[in-house]
Amino acid sequence: MSIRKVILDKSILKSVNFKIALLEESIIPSHFFIRKKTFELLQDKMEDERARSETKKVLEKMFNLILDVAEKNGGIKKLHNGGVSLDDILVNKGSKISIKKSEKEGSRYESINLHETLGKDNCFIYTRDATLILRASENQIETIRLKAFQIKKGFKSQSELSDKENLAITKEEAFLGLSENEFVLFGTKNYQYKSGKLIPINFDKTSNVEKIKAVNIDQKMMMHLVQDSTIPVVLLTGVAGVGKSFLALLEFYRGYKKGIYKKLFISRANVSFEDNGSKPGTEKEKVRGVLGPIKTTLEELATLMPGSDIFKKLLEDFNAKEGEEPHKMLNVTSFGEIQGKTFPKNSLAFLDEAQNATEQQIQSFFTRAGKEAKMIFAGDLGQVANPKLSIYNNGLLFLERNARNQSLVGVLYSTKASARSNIAQLGADIFS
Repeated sequence: MSIRKVILDKSILKSVNFKIALLEESIIPSHFFIRKKTFELLQDKMEDERARSETKKVLEKMFNLILDVAEKNGGIKKLHNGGVSLDDILVNKGSKISIKKSEKEGSRYESINLHETLGKDNCFIYTRDATLILRASENQIETIRLKAFQIKKGFKSQSELSDKENLAITKEEAFLGLSENEFVLFGTKNYQYKSGKLIPINFDKTSNVEKIKAVNIDQKMMMHLVQDSTIPVVLLTGVAGVGKSFLALLEFYRGYKKGIYKKLFISRANVSFEDNGSKPGTEKEKVRGVLGPIKTTLEELATLMPGSDIFKKLLEDFNAKEGEEPHKMLNVTSFGEIQGKTFPKNSLAFLDEAQNATEQQIQSFFTRAGKEAKMIFAGDLGQVANPKLSIYNNGLLFLERNARNQSLVGVLYSTKASARSNIAQLGADIFS
């Protein structure tokens, strides 16, 4: 069997978190190549010192990860970079540098000069560049266009289970492949995986808050997660209109009445936050400008709960001038204010549109939590609006991938259609 050689196009460098990419893709190649321009960055031939430094850091992470994967899977024999452009491949030749694991202490890999003829039949290009795909296709070179990564659903239905897994469920036994706090929907019975065990659960106890009830099984699972006191961090994902923000704010209402929460912190990872410094007004006035959807949801809940003044008080705090909030129940904040702040005990912190946050911003928000605080992150990977991020590389995806099997984290990706309208769902389907 011939060795598969992969050309790693520079377009991947700019948009992909390599750790996620390599763990997500099923193809583990034997050889990797990086295009000539990227190689020049490594060889200090580019004037932009910052770009060269950042590229080196990214590549170093990638090399280390590939070596880790290789050691576990035995799939990668050599790792190559540099000196190979698409034009080199088209004429079946090219020189490169081979990177192999180092035997020296303190170093993961070393470089060895190597000259080798490359054949088109054994190569394919890993890219996001449509022009490059077209050029390669014209010359009968296989390409792989990176697909959007999928958030883990957070549940398994009976139709997805194998015969062996179905048998295990009938005995209420756990099976391999389940993540912490993942749900298993098995006919009329429902379970949640915790600490190696399947725990029977009853959604009827958590699927309504007074007269507001979950409209589908996905919302029942969301409500169960946000109400679980043993899960302080919850990620709610799915298309617009599935109820993520609505249920997060409803959870504050439920917890406030029970004495669980005393204060609500709200932020929204909106790209216009980056321009806040040049806009007039206080920090709160700037933030309120992008929190219109949150205000609308609070108003909707206030209408649905006419017998309670909780949402009315939240709205009064929302509309008040900074420092003059009459009830001190609500704090709206931007990422610029996060540093040095702590979400105290008995507080709920809600970050909306988390797919527009960077990995560093998510980390900053995440580490603000004090003891017994609850954090809810909501977002939709299909609506990444931050030009510096992509559906392959953003803070929400990073958090989900790295926290999905932690006992303190619950994840639910709603696969249901938008509850807003058929038009809203059509938009989600067209642009996903």
